[in-house]
Amino acid sequence: MDSASRRVIEDAPLVLVDFDGTLATLQTDWVGLKITLAERCRSRRWPWNPTQGLDANLRSIRTLHGEAAFNRLCKDVAIAEISGFEVDAVAHDLVQVLRDRGSDPTAIVTNNTRVGVTTILQHEVFDGIRPRVIGKEDVSESKPSPIGLTRACRLYVASTKATVFIGDSDSDEQASRLAGIGIFIRATPPSSAHVRLAA
Repeated sequence: MDSASRRVIEDAPLVLVDFDGTLATLQTDWVGLKITLAERCRSRRWPWNPTQGLDANLRSIRTLHGEAAFNRLCKDVAIAEISGFEVDAVAHDLVQVLRDRGSDPTAIVTNNTRVGVTTILQHEVFDGIRPRVIGKEDVSESKPSPIGLTRACRLYVASTKATVFIGDSDSDEQASRLAGIGIFIRATPPSSAHVRLAA
C-alpha cells in the first residue's frame, strides 16, 4: 500500500472495508456451494434458479419463505466461507493499517455473510482490529447497492463525504459512488497459492 493511501486511511473519521478480495481472498468452492444449496432447496420445495447467482437465489428465498429460511441457508454459506479462509490470502498490510487506527471507527461492509466474516475475524491474524460487520443478513440488497455503506455511516453518525471505502471490485466502486462516499480506494486482492473459483 502506498504512503498516500495509508495516510488517508489512518486519518479518516470512518473507514469501511470490503472483505472477500480486499481484506482476505476466500478460497470457497462457490460452484459446489450453489449445487449443494440448490439440492437443499429442492428437498424443501423452495425455488432455486440455476441461471441466477447465489445472492439472487438467497434473496428470493427470503422474500418467498421468510427470514428463518434465508438465515438457514446463510448458515450453510457461512460454513463454506469459513472453510475457504486461509491465512496466506490475507492483506497483511491493510490489516496493519486498520490496526494502527486504534479505536477509530472501522466497519466491514461485505456481500459475504456476517456470521462467516465475524467468525473468520476471530483468527489471530486479525488481532487488534474488531470492526463492526455488515453482511448479507443485514441488508435487503448486496453491493452494488449502497444500502450497506449508508447503513454503516448512519451507525457511526458519520458523513458519507468524510468516509473512506476500500474495495477491490467495480461493484464496490459503484456502491461507493451511489452512497456518496468521499474517497474510494481500489485494493489489490490478496494473493494465494490456490486458484479462486468463480462465484
